[in-house]
Formats: sequence, structure tokens, C-alpha cells
Amino acid sequence: MKDLLKQWGKHVVALILFLGLVMTYFSPAVFDGKVIMQGDNIKATGMGSSQMDQYAETAQPGEFSVWSDAMFGGMPYVTGYGQAVPSMPSYSIVDGWLKKVGYGDAAMVFVGLVCFYLLMCVMGVNWWLAIAGAFAFAFASYNIIIIEAGHIVKAYVIGYMPVTLAGMALLFRRSYLWGAVLFLLGVALSLANGHIQITYYLVLLCLLIYIGYAVRKIKEKAYGEWLKTSLIMAACVVLAVLPNAQGMYSNWDLGQHSIRGASELTPKPDVSGKVEKASTGLDKDYAFQWSYGWKELMTVLVPNVYGGGSGGTLDSSSELYKELKKNGILVRHFDAPRIQNWLRITIGTSEQMKIFVNTLDKIMEE
Repeated sequence: MKDLLKQWGKHVVALILFLGLVMTYFSPAVFDGKVIMQGDNIKATGMGSSQMDQYAETAQPGEFSVWSDAMFGGMPYVTGYGQAVPSMPSYSIVDGWLKKVGYGDAAMVFVGLVCFYLLMCVMGVNWWLAIAGAFAFAFASYNIIIIEAGHIVKAYVIGYMPVTLAGMALLFRRSYLWGAVLFLLGVALSLANGHIQITYYLVLLCLLIYIGYAVRKIKEKAYGEWLKTSLIMAACVVLAVLPNAQGMYSNWDLGQHSIRGASELTPKPDVSGKVEKASTGLDKDYAFQWSYGWKELMTVLVPNVYGGGSGGTLDSSSELYKELKKNGILVRHFDAPRIQNWLRITIGTSEQMKIFVNTLDKIMEE
């Protein structure tokens, strides 16, 4: 009994530490019931509710909602009621307890802490370093930024990535049972939380690790071990995909009718007779404009070390406020709910507008 407490006691302490930390960090949400103003969630709710509210009560069995008239000229949204494919038992019951602390805020960091701590323990890292590594991973600046933005499923898929890697590590060490369990859960929870972009990155990372393992085993002529591990991983992927096939199919099907699918328009030649190539979906430039540049990678560890956010707080202490005041522009700040982060600028003449624009240009140059 004493050995059992010694072996598992430190892990219980780590979990209590993680839970206490996130509950303290997100105390306004956890204890006071406050809600983070997450931009993407607000927009998604506004864009997708119209068709659900209108047809949900009258839908017949087997009918499902896929279209929203509140985005652009109308485009696919999500299935609101009913489904296009049969449903299967879900793995969501496994991670449900992790999300109880606050699905839209605290739980995202809690998942990252627990899962990275698990990976560190599997890799044989010292207990204190495992906790420190979990803090560094879960509280990386990017993970906090996407919480504020409302990228909830992205945060969860990132949080579960270490579970997949822990499973691979155990499989490579011939710990087949626990390796298979963790690898299966990691892949399944990644798919269940539904952010294919991050799952795609996970696949690339796992592929590189697997290639290194395969090359080593081939050099050692351990073909049987390599084959056994490969078959276990393949079986786990199949078992992870099947319960998530419904959502994956719906995303793929709806994507064909959005900007991610091919264009139905036929380009016409321009004045020089050149015909622009018809779109077959999102091009590489569009995809990468939302990705980190090489220099921006340091901001994961040090916020604002390169550039900054596209938004922020504007009040009487901001540099913009001071510069506008100094140039004689009528600018005011009201410390009142919902407008305390904004400035009110009054412009009445074309001359005032010219001064305002020139001042902004000067600030941008600096």
C-alpha cells in the first residue's frame, strides 16, 4: 500500500496542482460565471442560428440542416438537426470529465497540462521537470491567444497531441498494451474534437517520428517488431476513425460547396486574352497567410517579441490617445461598460480630417 501511494501519490499531487492553477487563473469564469468574449464563437452563433431556429421544430426524421443564409450569399454551415450518416459510439465520454472545469476556458489549459505531463512521465522525465514542461506547453502564448479568439476545438486538439506521442513512445519500447491505449485515445480525441488542420499537423509529426523508428528497426533487422508495431498503429487509427466518421464525412461533404471546394464559375479572358485559372479550392497563399512566420515562432515563448496583436485596448493611457491629443484632435475616453476599451474621435471639417489622417500616418511610420 505504501509503495502504491508513493508511485501514484505524486501524480495525484500534480493533478491537484494543475486543477488549482487553472481554477485560479480562470477564477472569474469558474467562480463568478463570467464569459470570455470570444470573437469566433459570437460570429459563428450569429451565422448559423437562422436555419436551425426556422426549421428545427418542423424537421422530419432524417432531415438535417446544412445551409446558412447569414454568411456571404449563403453557404454550408453545420448539421443542426438530424445527420447525413449513421452515428456510432463516441470517445467523447473519455474526455468529458476533463472539460467539466470550464469547456470554453479553463478546461482547454487543464487538458494541455494533464496531457503534456503524461508525455513527460512516459519519456522518463524528472517529476519537477515534467510539471514545468506541462506549464510551458499549456501556457504557451499561442494557446492563450486562441482561447480569447474562440478557437476552442483547436485548443483541445493541440492539448491532446502529447497523448498520441506518448502512445507512440510506448509502442516503440514494446509496451504494446498501454501504447495502443494511449495512441488510440490520442488519435480518437484529436478527431472527435474536430479541427482537421491541427490533426493534419499531428499526422506529419507522427509520420516523421515513425520514419525514424522504421529506419532504426530495419537497420537492426528487427522486421517482426517493426511490423507488429505498424499493424497495432494501423488498427488504432481505424478504431479512432470509425466513431468519428460521421463528422468527418459531413465536413468533407459540406466543404465541397464552400470556398474550400472547386469554383462553379468559368473565368473569362481579360483584355490581353489571358484566362485566369479556375479555382479548385483554397490556394496555398490563402492557407499560409494565417500561419506563423519563422520569426514569429519566438512569440510562443515571449509575447510580442515580434509584432503584436491585430487588436487591443485603447484608453486614455494609450499612445494613440496621447498623440491625437497632442495634435489637437478631439478624442475622448469613457470609462463605462462595453466602451471602456475604445476611443471616441470627433471630426467636423475636412481640415480636421486631414490632420487626423496625417497624425495616423505619422504614428504608423514610427
